[in-house]
Amino acid sequence: GMLPSMGGGEEEGGELAIPQVIPLKPKSSLGMALRRTIDEDGDSGEFKWTQDEQIKWLSREKDAIVAIRQTRVSDTGTKLVSRKQVQEAQKGKLVELSKAVIDLLYNMILKQFQSIGVEPIGAGELDGPFADLGPVNLIELTTGIHTIEALEMVKSHLMSILGPMMPKNNQGFYTSAVKMPKLQMSQVYMTSVMFGYFLRRVDHRYQVAKQLGILERTYKSEEAVERLEAMLRLSKSESRDLSKSLRENENAAASSLEYTYYTEEDSVEDLNDPAAWTDPSEEEEDEFHYDEEAKKRDLELVSDGRTLEDLADPVSLRDYIEQFDSKTMVQCASLMSQESAVLLQEYQYALFGNIRGLQKEMALALGPPSSEGQPPTPEQIMEKIASAVEQDAVQTIILTFADQRRLILEAVAMGSFLRDAEDYVEKESTSDILTPLPPLPFDDNSIKGLLGDGGQA
Repeated sequence: GMLPSMGGGEEEGGELAIPQVIPLKPKSSLGMALRRTIDEDGDSGEFKWTQDEQIKWLSREKDAIVAIRQTRVSDTGTKLVSRKQVQEAQKGKLVELSKAVIDLLYNMILKQFQSIGVEPIGAGELDGPFADLGPVNLIELTTGIHTIEALEMVKSHLMSILGPMMPKNNQGFYTSAVKMPKLQMSQVYMTSVMFGYFLRRVDHRYQVAKQLGILERTYKSEEAVERLEAMLRLSKSESRDLSKSLRENENAAASSLEYTYYTEEDSVEDLNDPAAWTDPSEEEEDEFHYDEEAKKRDLELVSDGRTLEDLADPVSLRDYIEQFDSKTMVQCASLMSQESAVLLQEYQYALFGNIRGLQKEMALALGPPSSEGQPPTPEQIMEKIASAVEQDAVQTIILTFADQRRLILEAVAMGSFLRDAEDYVEKESTSDILTPLPPLPFDDNSIKGLLGDGGQA
């Protein structure tokens, strides 16, 4: 299903015709004002001040629109204002507000790219047939954005998409290239944006859990297990020594008194039963020999200054995500606002052109389903796509591995920055200026695919 559209013209057939311009053009006067500060700002702080003022203004505006909804429509003397007219006016205001919010989120993303010194890939650079995206600072696109734990996952996402064809050395990244359908590249890009968005949400939770020390630890290493056992033996031995000395004290006290006593619960037969007089802890001692030598070894093992935490296997971000239930997983992988959904759709069109057109072209190239009614296997589909690429039956693009890597890393950054922007707007605004988007109605298997194999179509 298409995402709701705002802005952008219509083509015949009611399709989106978003102009291929990147950076996207602002749709609101607020957006234009904030964009100017990106270009002029440097590090003067003017951007942040303007952005914060805009969040305040948008919050007040949203409150005012909501307030109108709650007031009763009254007869204004000469002219009767119908409820419908009020609703129409309100709808128009909400659409305008939403455009300003989209501009705000996008300007915040652009500012983040500017702060790491990376200029996003421009429109038309992927028009083909050859793409040449030029060099980019990979350090800034990776360690400049992600935590160490998140970077591990970015690396495996990248490798799973580049696949077995990936060159073994850095020079190969620049000299070997792949020809692929443009549609496929756009899908890889959007998958990577969503991966970056999901990663930012879960990594934020993970870092908080880590600081609070509430990550579930696992003790897999042999050293940790040995130490645990030594601690148990020592504590068992201590508690035995303690109960022994308590018993000796009790015996001494009892022998100084000339009578025995029993409670009503004890029956006389119990007292006559020889087993009732034996001390259970004495029997235990036979099976638990703990000579001084062994005790000394255990004490050394336990008192080497390291804690069990030091020996625990660290919980990786991937381990942490694997503990999620389906609901949490889907929640973290869903875009939180309608504004984000619209922004990403427009961005995809601006970067790759008419996506609908590319989809139709691919459907034609794959041809009608076979007459036997059997759905084609993934292998058959891949074969058909390969021959469509070979014959140029679909729009294709030739990308070096270095350009593919850049495109994927930039997409992951885009998703992460979008989540940062939403998060900031949510915290700073005094009313809900982001329009909530219900979580996607899919199961968590598609997300696990995203984590495991890069979700390549």
